[in-house]
Amino acid sequence: MQYLRRPIFWIISGIVVLFLCLFLFFRIFKVTNYRMASTLLPGDRVWVLKTRNLHRQDMILYRNPGYHDLSIRKRELMASRLAGLPGDTVIVFNKILFINRDTVYDPPGARHEFRVVTDGNVINSDFLKKYTIQKPKLIADIGIYDLSMPRALSEPLGKTKGIKTVRETRQFIGDSSIDYYPPSPYYMWNRDQFGPLVVPAKGDTIQISIKTVDLYRDIIENFEGNEIEVDFRGVFINGKPAKHYVFKKDYYFILDDNRGRPNDSRVIGFIPQDHLYGRICGVIF
Repeated sequence: MQYLRRPIFWIISGIVVLFLCLFLFFRIFKVTNYRMASTLLPGDRVWVLKTRNLHRQDMILYRNPGYHDLSIRKRELMASRLAGLPGDTVIVFNKILFINRDTVYDPPGARHEFRVVTDGNVINSDFLKKYTIQKPKLIADIGIYDLSMPRALSEPLGKTKGIKTVRETRQFIGDSSIDYYPPSPYYMWNRDQFGPLVVPAKGDTIQISIKTVDLYRDIIENFEGNEIEVDFRGVFINGKPAKHYVFKKDYYFILDDNRGRPNDSRVIGFIPQDHLYGRICGVIF
């Protein structure tokens, strides 16, 4: 029996080391919504590598920056895609993403919003189930819906019995910007027309004015611990007149793969460095 002790010891030690590595460097996260559809769907479980070595277009897990009354560790974990790094200039023009004026194409299966008109009946539930599509948003009781889905599905849906027309919706420059970042009368941005917006980098200096302060007010106050006042005289930070501001942290810009129903940086603004949790490596099951 003694000659078996050493192999058993090494097997047990290997298992312990494996579980320690999994605990320290990895996390399993369960997807609960359609924000990253069609890449990730509700019920998917994914591996998350706890790292800060992130790149553009990485799928990431981050902590919701909106709960300012909670410590970072208690904030909800959410999945999205990293679009803009610190210092990048982000533009969404006619639904196309540009980073530093370079075109960034949609991930395969990215979803956009379509206006679907039926013959008066509800959309076939079998079709929705087959393609894992969210419940349609009813626009009018006469059979008009908005549906978030991959562009490749618009043609088969249009050929489905009871469907009269299918067309992709688009918000134009100047269309309603309610609920989009930043909350300001100076920036009438929306889902499909957004920016240009520079992602703050640690140490960068920006000019501050009554018009531009709203672009960064949220992070200057809530993530960098300052008080901002704006009146007819100009902008005051911590009671002192401010013409410039130097950022203390790095920030990031995220875009959900479900581009038609965003809950990403077009709505919630920037993600601070310390709110990033890790990179999603892939789906387990």
